[in-house]
Amino acid sequence: MDGGWIYVFMSGTDNNRFKVGKTINNPFIRLNQLRTGDPTLDFQVAYFIPSSLNWDLSKLENHIHKELEAGIGRINFYNDQPSEWFRADCRDAWFELDVIFENLEVEVTDYFDPDAKKIVRFWEENLRSLYAPPAPLDEDGLPFF
Repeated sequence: MDGGWIYVFMSGTDNNRFKVGKTINNPFIRLNQLRTGDPTLDFQVAYFIPSSLNWDLSKLENHIHKELEAGIGRINFYNDQPSEWFRADCRDAWFELDVIFENLEVEVTDYFDPDAKKIVRFWEENLRSLYAPPAPLDEDGLPFF
């Protein structure tokens, strides 16, 4: 897949705190990198931004941050610098991003179509099925656990 990702990770210690970021790699790799600072960090949703949209991923991320800051509020940490963290119910973060993408006049779908100029929303189980290694099979071709 040619493109990048906008992801939402949530804090396992605070249901009203979530992070919105970007990556060009598998979002689970990014999640694992960030867990070194917060081992309770968990996956909420990731949006695949196809390169066919010709969007600069950094500019898109900045736009999303500004929209979220205006609507729900950004968290500033000890040095008072704006962060990629926001204070709201993390279970609703995907809705906020859907609205932002709708305002950018691009369709968000849960179905990947490589030729479409649409953003694809991936929930954790869908993304794991895409990136997770296949389960080992026994001699009958059934998953071996």
